[in-house]
Amino acid sequence: MDKVIIAKDLSLAYSNNETIINKANFSISSADFVFITGASGSGKSTLLKSLFGALKLKQGSLVVGGVELNNISRSKLNFLRRHVGIVFQDYKLVKEWSIDKNIMLPLLINGYVKSVAQNQVDKL
Repeated sequence: MDKVIIAKDLSLAYSNNETIINKANFSISSADFVFITGASGSGKSTLLKSLFGALKLKQGSLVVGGVELNNISRSKLNFLRRHVGIVFQDYKLVKEWSIDKNIMLPLLINGYVKSVAQNQVDKL
C-alpha cells in the first residue's frame, strides 16, 4: 500500500514553545480510513494544521503526499495545498453566499475554469 503520510519523531509546538505532540511516529496508507480522537487540548487540531503546512515542525520529519514538510518552500506548499483537503470544524464557509458559490471558490482559486467548477457543483 502507498504511504500518503509518514511521521518520524514528529514534535509540534506553538510560539510559546510548549510541545503539544512529542516524537510521534505513524504512517497512513492511501486505503486507510483514519479517525483522530482525543480530549480537548490533546493535539488533534495541531496535528491537522501540520499536515497542510499551517504549523511548522519543531522536530522530526513529516511527509504528506511525497512532500517533505520540514523547511518546505512556498511553491511546494502551494502544490501540496492543492492536493490536500481539510474540512474545519466551523467549515470556513462564507455565510452570505450560496452553497454553490462556497463550493466553487476553492476550485476557482486553484485555477479551474468556471465551467469545470460549475460542473463539480452540479455533480455534488
